[in-house]
Amino acid sequence: MIDGYSGTKGLDNGSYIKSDKFDIGGYLWFIRYYPDGDGTEYSGWISFSLHLDQKNATGVDAIINFSLLDNVGEPVPSYSEGGSVINTFDRRNEGWGIQDFIEKKALEESTYLTDDCFRIRCDVTVLKEISTEGTSHFVMVPPSDMNQHI
Repeated sequence: MIDGYSGTKGLDNGSYIKSDKFDIGGYLWFIRYYPDGDGTEYSGWISFSLHLDQKNATGVDAIINFSLLDNVGEPVPSYSEGGSVINTFDRRNEGWGIQDFIEKKALEESTYLTDDCFRIRCDVTVLKEISTEGTSHFVMVPPSDMNQHI
């Protein structure tokens, strides 16, 4: 939740506010919120990016999706991006994000900005390799007893 949106409008382009760290898939992450865009060509836009905060992590694959939430907490389809590309993160703290998430003017004129607050959701799916080497799994399926239920 971005609470106190009007208080974040004075930050310069490229400046951000960092979220608290959170754990997903055994890794620590944080989100950067850029109230006036991430890069000069995105001035006037709101940007978000997700960053891995693990100094020893390399090659962490994840699928990310950012969504603006409506007033009942549901994602707004026209402001939901990501979710289909596998992104690789490492200890260099290079993030992945949406630089043109929503124009500030569009947010300010929408019903999604209520009481100087708006909400976003960041879905993170960490992909891990599963090793099945050396193991065998057999499942015995019992015979059908459907004829007893008809």
